[in-house]
Amino acid sequence: MPIRAANLCSMLLTLAVTVLPATWPAHAQPAQAGPSGQPLHILVYGGTGMIGSRIVDEALRRGDFVTIVVRHAQGVAPRQRLTVLQGNVLDGVQVEHQIAGQDAVIEAVRASISSPPAAQSSGSAPPRRGGAQVPHFYRRVAQILVEDSRALGARAPRLLFVGGATTLEDSNGRPVLDEMPSVPKTSEFYTIREALEYLRTVHDVAWTVLTPPLQIAPGTRTGVFRLGGNRLIRAADGSSHISAEDFAVAMLDEAHHPAHVRARFTIGY
Repeated sequence: MPIRAANLCSMLLTLAVTVLPATWPAHAQPAQAGPSGQPLHILVYGGTGMIGSRIVDEALRRGDFVTIVVRHAQGVAPRQRLTVLQGNVLDGVQVEHQIAGQDAVIEAVRASISSPPAAQSSGSAPPRRGGAQVPHFYRRVAQILVEDSRALGARAPRLLFVGGATTLEDSNGRPVLDEMPSVPKTSEFYTIREALEYLRTVHDVAWTVLTPPLQIAPGTRTGVFRLGGNRLIRAADGSSHISAEDFAVAMLDEAHHPAHVRARFTIGY
């Protein structure tokens, strides 16, 4: 069946990340507060997207204080314990101020965003939504977040990234991306891999990558799933999927109870 470009993006945004055996037990009860027993202050980049919005919902459900950074704040509905900032994750100066004072920062943005716009007069129109893909986007985002975290020293938050499924190994031990010869080297799937490779060289900042399986889509929050390491998790019927709601549960569990610091892990049914 043909795959629409938007769906392919969603599938492969769930494809990139250090992994553990896919035979771990099913997920236990979700955490309700941070390690200290207190709600977390969490900043989410891409908090209005398909995955990011579920992460925001899950964090608010647990009583966390959430800040989202979006390019266009208009139209974001007000919610209790939710703060909305307008900004751009590629603007390192903005990012350093935004992440200060947070317990965790979750990066769930998509590659099709523009570089920071030039200064505009008060009467000019806002930048257009969307934009051309930024070269090496995910690596640049990872570098900005890491460098700004270093600048904060001991006050730096944990960094959690939504990975991409193409960086996982399939059952044959080969990376999924290597089995897609028609994908151009300029594709966002390669910059997702670049970001993971870069993060694996970082040993002085607390980062984690949670990589989705081949398919991630809106669905049901079951709280029951498997976690793994570098290998793609497949169900008994061969499918590789997770609901965005359960992906958010796993992400927030990791934020509340760190178990994969400076590592990548994955999820699936």
